[in-house]
Amino acid sequence: MSAEWRASQRVTIRYSSRRNSRRWHSTSFSSTSRERGCPQGEARRAMRPTHFPTLVYCQSPPRATSLAEYLLEHGDLGKAASTRAAVEWLRREYPEEWILTKALEHGIGIHHGNVPRAIQQYIIRAFDSGEIKIIICTTTLIEGINTVAENVIIYDRRVENTGFDAFTFRNIAGRAGRMRKYFIGKVFVLEAAPPDETMSVEIGVGLQNENTPAALLLELDDEDLAPISRQRVLDIERESPFRWRPFD
Repeated sequence: MSAEWRASQRVTIRYSSRRNSRRWHSTSFSSTSRERGCPQGEARRAMRPTHFPTLVYCQSPPRATSLAEYLLEHGDLGKAASTRAAVEWLRREYPEEWILTKALEHGIGIHHGNVPRAIQQYIIRAFDSGEIKIIICTTTLIEGINTVAENVIIYDRRVENTGFDAFTFRNIAGRAGRMRKYFIGKVFVLEAAPPDETMSVEIGVGLQNENTPAALLLELDDEDLAPISRQRVLDIERESPFRWRPFD
């Protein structure tokens, strides 16, 4: 599942069905003149229609606040009846101008490390139950949110001011779609995706010594064993109650 941002002011989304991950489908949309060149406008465009559960990743709490303020001003969002009780409580307990309260009143959740834990948990429950359809979050998307959405918008490709790698990118993108719930997940990337990385794990087969775990040695082919390891394996086999014996 992937997506890419193109400088031609058109967003193209490539996604695959879970049944056949090798078959890719494409769709695209153009921005309005007011939205072109404006990542906030592109995020707003990607959220239309707003009834699809959507997670929006931002690099920091200030960026999340900035995007929420933009959406409240330009998003044409009505008030959400499902969050009315929570909003009334927040206004009693917190400053009325708090952006989280204003956003929640219009069906948008904000989730990051500066949000009190109990409110974070409420936002996740409201999202999972369908009471709200949008969560704007930071790295809590991969560290603290155990949920998935139909759409994921990667608004930034950084954690704070540090660009993230392909592994983190795919970890975030992997929140889009789930079998038996969202057959197709879409990922919108508003910056160039990080390049794919070839990852390899090197096992120190050639660094065998008397401290090499026996469980590892027993999994190696004979030609991969160092002389000291080969003797250790022979000793283990000789003493093992499971050693091979011919039938009488």
